Amino acid sequence: DVKTMRLGAFIASVMLCLYGFVATEVWHLLILHGSMGIGLGLFVPALGPTLQRYSTLAHPKKAAQASALPLFGMQLGQVVGQPIFGAIVGDSQDRNRMNIAWLVAGICFALGAVTMDLSMILIHRHPVMKRLKYSPEQVKIMIETGAKEQEVFVEDMCKKLRGMLTEGHPDFRGARLWSGVAQRFIERVIDRSIPKLREGPEEHLEDVALWLSKVGDEKEMEWFRKRFPHVRLPQIADSATESTSFPSSPAPKDYS
Repeated sequence: DVKTMRLGAFIASVMLCLYGFVATEVWHLLILHGSMGIGLGLFVPALGPTLQRYSTLAHPKKAAQASALPLFGMQLGQVVGQPIFGAIVGDSQDRNRMNIAWLVAGICFALGAVTMDLSMILIHRHPVMKRLKYSPEQVKIMIETGAKEQEVFVEDMCKKLRGMLTEGHPDFRGARLWSGVAQRFIERVIDRSIPKLREGPEEHLEDVALWLSKVGDEKEMEWFRKRFPHVRLPQIADSATESTSFPSSPAPKDYS
């Protein structure tokens, strides 16, 4: 949507500027009108669906007011724009002043398109728009449990791990990494700390239950029991003797 909007805005802005400086024949106007229609045809439809989704999801109790604001801005522009361009053109039919008026119109349209482009970027960054890729049940769980966006969480964990292994960082754990043995040991510990979970829904929950029974705390296990009562959560004593195990993770690389 954003790329289509940018292309349409560029075409429309250029065509508005050319109305005054290029159009000297009727057929020139036909070409400019057609090109202008193409630009607006790419620009306007690209905005509607995104703005509607954002208004409905981000402002569910004020969706009507949110949808009316763009129309209010358009009407305000039509009211204010007429006297401004009337002052630029003046009472005469001077061609130079007409050219300036069309140039100002193109620049104003371009500035409005840039503002709209920035607004679209902010809209796509809004948490409610990022959560469109999740199901309603997943969004509900994210809100109830205070979850971060997946990308944000992964990035935070990467920063935390980097800090734990970097000398001078507040999270540094004191590991000296100039030894190949130490490097391979830490790689193995990290690699095995998160087991490989199966893809199937039931198998996935069973693997998570077994994982929780080994390393989860009481609060986490209690939440799992309430959320998935049909999945048996193994006891710690049982899990040590069970034959059930996670699929093995790939072996760490051998640097020797």
